[in-house]
Parts: sequence; structure tokens; C-alpha cells
Amino acid sequence: MEALEVIRSELRDLKSKLHVIDEKEAIETELMLRDLKSCVSRIEKKELDENGAMLHNLAIDVINVEKTEFSFLKIFGIENNELVHSNFLAWLLDPLESHRLGSRFVEEFLRRVAARTGYLDSSSLDFSNLKVDREITGDESRLDIRIWDSRGSFQCVIENKILSGEGADQTDRLYRTFHGKSSQELYVFLSLDETTKPKNGIFKSLPYKEVLPILQSLLQDSPDADTRFLIRNYVNTLERLVVSENFEGFSERTKLYYKYQKCIDDVRKAFDQDRKLILKTLEDGIKQRPWWNSDLWDMLVTGGSVCIWKKTWYKNDDGVYLLAEASTGRPAYHLFVFGEPSQFSEKFAPVFKRLLDQEHPEKVPGGFSKTFARGVTRFIQKDVQLSLVGKDQPHELLKNLDEMLQIFEKTIDKSIAEFRKK
Repeated sequence: MEALEVIRSELRDLKSKLHVIDEKEAIETELMLRDLKSCVSRIEKKELDENGAMLHNLAIDVINVEKTEFSFLKIFGIENNELVHSNFLAWLLDPLESHRLGSRFVEEFLRRVAARTGYLDSSSLDFSNLKVDREITGDESRLDIRIWDSRGSFQCVIENKILSGEGADQTDRLYRTFHGKSSQELYVFLSLDETTKPKNGIFKSLPYKEVLPILQSLLQDSPDADTRFLIRNYVNTLERLVVSENFEGFSERTKLYYKYQKCIDDVRKAFDQDRKLILKTLEDGIKQRPWWNSDLWDMLVTGGSVCIWKKTWYKNDDGVYLLAEASTGRPAYHLFVFGEPSQFSEKFAPVFKRLLDQEHPEKVPGGFSKTFARGVTRFIQKDVQLSLVGKDQPHELLKNLDEMLQIFEKTIDKSIAEFRKK
């Protein structure tokens, strides 16, 4: 019994010592956590201050670069618009236009085509007699640009492509429509992407990168300051759009990226994370809408967009979709009604437009706009501005999706039904 009491007494002493040790460790741990929190706060503040300073410096450097890359096409958001490029090129190609270049551009353009294709004897042309047309409509198709002379001895038909591909049977229809109108004919397929080839072999491919040197040479030759300014702007646009095959040195923007890489990557990660969260919230919200029924609707969330479509709208790998697409350039989402692929879209568009015009002959309600221009697969569009400080962004997007369905669902149903019957 005496031995047992001794053991009990030692256990009580041990428990007391352990309690003291636990309290001490708890206090030490708490102090360490406080120190760690303080250190992290200092580090985060320092990093935020450094990132803020870097962003400020980056903004200044970007402004300096943009001064040398200034382009009114970029400012107006039209640098990918084929009509704009065609209009500008047609203006330069016309010897009688106000650029005061005479026939310099059209001569060099046709000589370059001739040298590339071996298909034209440009020495026989009277450049002073050439005329330029835009958007001429024929029996089966409409051309982008035509260079011709009034004597009927020459015509050059140009199909211009910026980002879109060739429509269904497009170059074949162009050739059938305009062939035989001149004794000497040339058909040119002008494209940003050199790998994009025309389906009709009569058309000769000409990449924009071969037009760029002609424009650059005009900067030295043009006698008119306004013309030089316009060409300089257009050259800046093409230099961004045309990807050089051979590396000739890092661009100024690439140098800025490496200089501010950590800062840029941190900001980009924050944007990507927020975009994922808003898309996930939007996906969950769509599934809770009163009109949603998984037997009737399908949905795909990918990249920066949410795409939904009625199963009756989709058939044989083509159809009509509704899309909410995140913008990386500004705090906005773009809403679209679009068709895919382009072969389906081109045939479906007239049916949808006719029925839509019957429903809304003047203006589409809800701030939506019609975009039935040739080669455009997005029939309806609307920008939804997002507030960087607001917390109801998914709710705002869902309201606009509801409105999109309310306005267009029945018209799409009717259009699809009529189109499928054909």
C-alpha cells in the first residue's frame, strides 16, 4: 500500500509538470503564431506595395509602347472587321482616290501577286485606267473588292479574309458569278493566315504579310501627311495581326512581360480564379431557373464561357446556341445567339433573320442588336457591363439570359423547324 501511494504521488507530480509544460508550449505557440501573422502581414503589405509600384510602372511603359503602336482601328474595336480592311485596301488600290498616291499601291500589289503566282502579265496593264469596286452582288455571290478597267481587258476579284474561313462553296460561287467579264482575269484569296487555302484552285493565295512591305514602303513615298498617318496606323494594326514566320527579336511587349512577369502573373491568376467562380455560380444558377429542364436543354462550361442550347436546336454537329462569354479586355460579358459551324450558319441565317424581322421589324428590345453581316455567325449580341465592386454579377447575367430566351427562344424554334424541313 505504501508503494502504491508513492506511485500515485509521483503521477500527480508528473501530471502537474505536464500541465505546466502544456501551458508553456501553448503560450509559446501562440506567440509564434502572432509573430508569424505579423511577419506575413508585413510581407503581404510589402508585396502589395511592390506590386502596386510595378503596376504603376507597367502602365507607364505600356503607354509608351502604345504611342509607337497607336492604331485607330484598335481604339474603335474594328481591327478584326473584314469590311474595314476591305474598305481601306480598296481606298488605297483606287488610283483616283484622295490618298494622292496615284497608282503606286495598285501597281505594286498586282506586281507582287504576279510574281507570287506567275499568273498575270502586269506589264500589259494601263494602271491609270483601273477602277475599284466594293461589295458587288451577283447571281450567286458578292465579292469583296474588284479591280478592273473600263475597256473590259482586265479584272481582279479579291476575296478578303481576316479571322473567318471560307463559307460554303464561296470561292466556287464567286468564280461562277464573275468569270468571263474580262479577257484577262485574276482571282486572289487574301488572308491573314497563310495556311488557309481557297477551295477553288483558280483563286491564288496571297497572305497579308506580303501586303505589309508595300504599305511600309508607302510611308516613305507618300506626299500627303494625312495619308502617311492613316497608313502608319494600318501598318501598326497589321504588324500585330500578322505573325512572322522567322524570329527577328523580342517585341517591346514581350520585354515588358519579362520585366513585370511576377506582377502580371499574380494579377492574371486573380482574374482566372474570379472568372471560374462566376462561371460556376452562373452554371448553378442556370440549373435553378424555372425554364431549365435537363431533358430539354444542354449546357457546356468551358474556358471563359457558358454555352446552352435546346436539344431540338442541335442536329448532326450543327445548331444554334446561346453563349455568355467573359471578356479579358474589360469588365464585361458578351451574350450571343450564334450558329455553328459556318456552313450551317450561312444557310440558317436568312431563315432566322426573316422570322426575326417579322417579330421585331424596327429594333430588338432588351438592348440586343442584330449582326447578320456576311460571314458573321453571331446573329444577336449584347454586352453586359460588370461592376468590379458589385457582388450580384451572376444575378445580372442570369437576368439577361432570361431576357434573351424570352425574346428569341420562340423565333429560334420556328426558324429551326422551318430550316430542318428544307
